[in-house]
Amino acid sequence: MIFEGKFLVEAPREKVWDFLWDTEKVSKCMPGVIKVEENAEGGSYSVLVKTKVGFLSTTFDLAVRVLEKDPPQRISSLFEGKDSRIASRIKQVNTMELIEVSDSQTEVRYKSEVTLTGKLATLGLSIVKRKAKQLMTAFGDNIKKQIEESKTGKSSKG
Repeated sequence: MIFEGKFLVEAPREKVWDFLWDTEKVSKCMPGVIKVEENAEGGSYSVLVKTKVGFLSTTFDLAVRVLEKDPPQRISSLFEGKDSRIASRIKQVNTMELIEVSDSQTEVRYKSEVTLTGKLATLGLSIVKRKAKQLMTAFGDNIKKQIEESKTGKSSKG
């Protein structure tokens, strides 16, 4: 499955890049993230994510690795993991591109290629797509909100 979208952030491209490269800040924007740990070698992370898809509650233990980094315009990453309890696996390649619209506006374009196997894959395409779209929209909205509020000096817990 491929998911694509975009959103506009009222901030310069470098500021958006710096936010996206801050693991602690960006992980707080993703719904369901419980824990993020950077691995010793750097550039890779262990992430624990919990969410509900249809009637299934899932907890994925993910290995995340940066595949490509071209500051301040593009980042690509690979997420791979499993939920042993429901015998499901996920592989997801994410790409984010930052397009400078003006000195104070950045368009963030994202693309995710997702492969599911196991029980989660049997739920049906429409259920999985609806949940993925919901998570990606929330992620984008949270990023936009956090960056724009930090610009105005407001504080939000996300």
